[in-house]
Amino acid sequence: MSQDNIAMILGKTKATVSKYESGNLLMNVEDISKICDELGIYSSDLFEQEYKNINKGNNRNPFKTNKLYCYFYAYDYKTKQYGKGKYIFDIVERPDFVMVDFYIPNDSRIYLRGYMQSDNSVSFIAFENYKSNNARLEHVLVQINIVNGVNDLMLGTLVGSNAQYIPSIRKCYFSQKDVG
Repeated sequence: MSQDNIAMILGKTKATVSKYESGNLLMNVEDISKICDELGIYSSDLFEQEYKNINKGNNRNPFKTNKLYCYFYAYDYKTKQYGKGKYIFDIVERPDFVMVDFYIPNDSRIYLRGYMQSDNSVSFIAFENYKSNNARLEHVLVQINIVNGVNDLMLGTLVGSNAQYIPSIRKCYFSQKDVG
């Protein structure tokens, strides 16, 4: 596929596509999904490039940061529409465990609190209601593939339920930096 074709699919200039290819500009999650849809591949196919162990010697918090950004297609209760969602995981290492808080940018409320377990390949975070008196029972499991990534993006899943408690599985992208 040519740069012209990719630019047309993404609604970007050929110069922007060239910057993506050279690594001078990081592509956002929405554009990665558009390209994968056009090519008929899963986005995980892009992440199976080279095996690199980024977790040497630190199985507690393999990300070496206290903040992870999570992106997935979600329902926005304010706009009442589905769209690209951005969430933040605050990571706090305690002596006996790693605690993670789940919140939405520009909103000071913690929605979920959970605990992280990691090894050299994968990280799991089990979340539950932040406040025990919340009217809605909520449990969410997040899995992050930490060894296969491209341009500082990691692929993962979020398993939970929607407002009617119907099971929901979301493909997510994770980054140590805010990529949009």
